[in-house]
Amino acid sequence: MAGEQGGPVWVIGAGGHGKSVISVLRVSGYTVEGLVDDDSSLWGTEVLEVPVVGPVDELAGRQNARAVIAIADNVARKQIAERLDHVEWVTLVYPNNYLNPLARLGPGAVVFPGAVIGVDVSIGAHAIISGQCTVGHDTVLEDYVQLGPGAIVAGEAFVGEGTFLAMGSMVAQRVRVGGWSILGAGAAALRDLPAGCKAFGIPARPVGELSKKDDSAR
Repeated sequence: MAGEQGGPVWVIGAGGHGKSVISVLRVSGYTVEGLVDDDSSLWGTEVLEVPVVGPVDELAGRQNARAVIAIADNVARKQIAERLDHVEWVTLVYPNNYLNPLARLGPGAVVFPGAVIGVDVSIGAHAIISGQCTVGHDTVLEDYVQLGPGAIVAGEAFVGEGTFLAMGSMVAQRVRVGGWSILGAGAAALRDLPAGCKAFGIPARPVGELSKKDDSAR
């Protein structure tokens, strides 16, 4: 994992996902320095008694800042990570999850309660693994991937950058899902899916390409 365990951490994003990240930080032994969010209506408010101090660029001038991006939108997480390239990104795993010792997590990845991460799994930077997810052996989840609650990715699968696997969806063994795609809730990818698609059903079938509106709605 990136960085030293414990100590002060900034949280980027003051919405519901930010609240969830604050909770995991606290049970993992970190203190939350403050929140930043580009929504000016939130400045001066608090989330779980943590103040929202200003916009994301508040961190641009802070040396040695450590942070987690707590924003569910995969595109937005990538944009923020590229804007704040000097920040040390904290990799966060909820205590008592099963994380195989040979699994690899990129900087800024967050793994929520109840996840099972198998042997030789590779999880990229700023990925989100929601509660009760399972990721099988030798699977690759690239940067900015998000697994919704209860999603399952079987062994030796591949999920490309920025893809969103919605609640209860499944990717079968050795199946490849292209980057920046959406697999709908409860859908099962039983064969390869192309990049930039929306896929639903069992077996999951592409029903169209993603638009910018689709991306921003994640």
